[in-house]
Amino acid sequence: MTDTGPLFVSSGDLVSDRRYKAAVELAAHGDFAAAADVLMQTVEVAPGFATAWFALGAIRDRLGDRDGAVAAFWPVSRADPEDYHGARLQLARFGAGAGTPAMTEPYVRRLLDQYAGRYDAALTEHLHYCGPALLLEAVTSALAPQARPIRFESLLDLGCGTGLAGAVFRPFAAQLVGVDLSAAMIARAEAKGDYDRLVVGNLAAFLSDEIAKAAQSDLVLAADVFVYVNDLAPVLADIAPVLAPRGV
Repeated sequence: MTDTGPLFVSSGDLVSDRRYKAAVELAAHGDFAAAADVLMQTVEVAPGFATAWFALGAIRDRLGDRDGAVAAFWPVSRADPEDYHGARLQLARFGAGAGTPAMTEPYVRRLLDQYAGRYDAALTEHLHYCGPALLLEAVTSALAPQARPIRFESLLDLGCGTGLAGAVFRPFAAQLVGVDLSAAMIARAEAKGDYDRLVVGNLAAFLSDEIAKAAQSDLVLAADVFVYVNDLAPVLADIAPVLAPRGV
C-alpha cells in the first residue's frame, strides 16, 4: 500500500513549509536531485521537521543513495516517536533499524485513512484482489466434511476495511459485524450497507469488549489485517473466547 501521496505535518515555520512543498512539486515533475537540494536546505533551517526529513529519505532512495536515505530516515525516527511517518519501517527495510519493528497505530490509521477513498479500485481493478472469494472457498471446504451449511448466525470481520469481505459473506450471515482501525475505511463500509454493526478500533480492544460482553461469533474472518499485526499470538488468543461452539 504505497500509493498514498506524501504525508505533511507542519514544521511550525511558514517558510520551511513552503520550501518543503516546493520540493514536492519538483519531485512530482521528476527533478529529484533539485528536490533533494531544496529539502537539505529546509532541514538545515528546521532540523526537527520530520516530514521534510522523510521526504528527503524517500527521494534519496529513489536516486539510489541508500546511505543518504538511511541518514535522512534516522532524524525522522527521533523527531516522530509514534512513527506517524513510518520511518522505522523504512530503516528496517534497509537493515539499519530494528529487524521487525511493530507498525504503530498512528501510522497504520493514517495510512488506511489516506488510502480509503481509492482502496476498492486499487485492490479490485489494479491488483485483481480476490482474498474474500478465496476465504469463502476455504470456509466452504472446512465445513464440507461436517455436512454443515454455509450459514452463520453471527459473523465477525476483523479489519473489515471498506467491506470487501463483508459483501461476499453477507448472504451467509444473519448478523455481520466489522471492526477496523480506520474511521475512513469504516465510513466506506457503512455506506455499502452490508454490516449490521461497525466499530472503529484496534483488534485487541474490540475483542476484549466482545469477551467482556460474552459475545460469540460462528465465523471470524481476517481477510487483510494480520499483515499489520506484529505479534499474532495475543490476537489469536483473544479470538478463541469469542468463537461460538463449533465456530470457525
